[in-house]
Amino acid sequence: MNIKRTRPAAKRHALNRERIKAQQKIYRRQNKDKISAWQKEYNERNKDKIRASKSEYFELHKDKILAWKRYRYAHDELYRLSCRRRSATQRAWKELGVSKPTSTSELLGCSFQQAFDFFESQFALPENAGMSWDNRDQWHIDHIVPLSSAKTKAELVTLCNLSNLQLLWASENLEKGSKLDWVRRPPHSGRTTLTSDYKVE
Repeated sequence: MNIKRTRPAAKRHALNRERIKAQQKIYRRQNKDKISAWQKEYNERNKDKIRASKSEYFELHKDKILAWKRYRYAHDELYRLSCRRRSATQRAWKELGVSKPTSTSELLGCSFQQAFDFFESQFALPENAGMSWDNRDQWHIDHIVPLSSAKTKAELVTLCNLSNLQLLWASENLEKGSKLDWVRRPPHSGRTTLTSDYKVE
């Protein structure tokens, strides 16, 4: 039931808007886990309703949403990275014939921002000299052990982790293909130590 504020109450709220916002911010910070658990429970309980609402909103604003996504993909490297990682991961699970069990970032073992920062740090390696986000079309993010080699769900979870990713020049990646015995010269170094806490149930 919607309860509209009375005029005095609305006036008090307007006069104390900044103080109320500050209090709400403090509450959210102090109860982050509680709010997160409530949100997760709410989303699970109302997933069909939420999905229908999102679908309806998308249909009403499709052109605007797609135009914004195209613009963001072209100008935001972090967003483009997240899109490509999600697409590659989803495709691998589809080819294995099972549903992706959790989010792409959880399978990576880190946030997309952490992955972005890791790849950027790899530009400094001697074998990657010259790589930058400005020439992104000239190099690839490669799975050291190809995702297509996974035979089980557990194997694919392992291969989706950031520790199985490296940067290669496009020509190197085309030469490597899906070979398991391909060796880069000079050998690739500087591996990440990030690991995923996700476990297959």
